[in-house]
Amino acid sequence: MAQLSHVASSSMGGTSGALYSLLFHGAAKAFTVLSGYDAWVAALEHGIKLVMKYSMAQVGDRTMLDTLDAALTELQKDPTRLDSVGVQRNLNEALKAMSAAVALTLSMKPRAGRATYVNPDLLKHVDPGARAVEVWLGRAIRSVITPSP
Repeated sequence: MAQLSHVASSSMGGTSGALYSLLFHGAAKAFTVLSGYDAWVAALEHGIKLVMKYSMAQVGDRTMLDTLDAALTELQKDPTRLDSVGVQRNLNEALKAMSAAVALTLSMKPRAGRATYVNPDLLKHVDPGARAVEVWLGRAIRSVITPSP
């Protein structure tokens, strides 16, 4: 995760590079004390908190945070039943929640990011940052649910 943070900060220009660098930097901390499913959930939580701290964006602002938080909420459910069935259930629910969160950005008023500077009449698509998270995190989750042979 620390390497991903470095790659994001040095290779992805603009605000996205900075935000992904923060996300992965925050996520890296979880792996120093946890492992397995708990580490991944904590990593997502730490990453979200760091992005919120430095960007001042919040869940509901029509940003990548909406999708990240939707996934985290589902991944944190029912921690006492995290056998393989429970983990699979949480992962599948996270995919659904991310898709719903992305769709909801269409009707949200932007309160952070570039969309705040755009004429509201031109915001006819879901938030691109929220959609980007759905793509990469969704693919990562699907690779756990259905590993490649």
